[in-house]
Amino acid sequence: MHALFIVFMLFMISHASHSLTMLYNERPPYLKTESKQQVLGLTGTLITQAFKTANLPLHWKKTPAKRHLLLIKKNAEPLCAAGWFKNPQREKYAQYTLPIYQDRPTELITRKNNKKITASISLKQLFHKKHITLLVKNGYSYGSQIDQAIQQFKPKYIQTTHENSRMIKMLSKHIADYMFIAPEEATIAITSAGLLLKDFKLIKIIDILPGNKRYIICSQKVPLPLITKLNQAIKSNIP
Repeated sequence: MHALFIVFMLFMISHASHSLTMLYNERPPYLKTESKQQVLGLTGTLITQAFKTANLPLHWKKTPAKRHLLLIKKNAEPLCAAGWFKNPQREKYAQYTLPIYQDRPTELITRKNNKKITASISLKQLFHKKHITLLVKNGYSYGSQIDQAIQQFKPKYIQTTHENSRMIKMLSKHIADYMFIAPEEATIAITSAGLLLKDFKLIKIIDILPGNKRYIICSQKVPLPLITKLNQAIKSNIP
């Protein structure tokens, strides 16, 4: 019976007349809207290629990032979201494809004139600086290493729901001292905020692990054979 169900689902997938909805939020250089139904970027292009290789229709839907996981967890319909990190909490309710991209190692960004952080530093050393304030995005994972270090060392921090460019503005206004960022995003985040590159600096974290992997995350209503088909396409498109 199980084998017959799989065959049936594969048949339904191959003959589907509707697209699978892919939630995304505008986030250059990862995801950038090029036209009504074309999203490119470091992850957007790879996702588009994977769906094309798998011969699966794809419908991009721009949605605020904070709603992605809520909709995935609600599981009211088959839908996915682009470029999310994996963590144990999300794995309890969501399905993941194979990774579609791996970030360069995370760094921290701060104001150029911030004399409280001047050179490469370990997470432990950083979080023991109780006189500086970390800015984090509410509900966002910075990868297991940083997430666990925040829980362990309990640095002083404030939360926001804003995207990177607004967070950079908060740093410029001295609302917080630093935030974590993938180096790929730094230049665009600063310029999108209308600020100058020369006013900020990136600081390397000496004990940071290799960059976080980004995945397509899906609700449980997305059929497993579709996930399998996507994974095969990802394998053939990503070195």
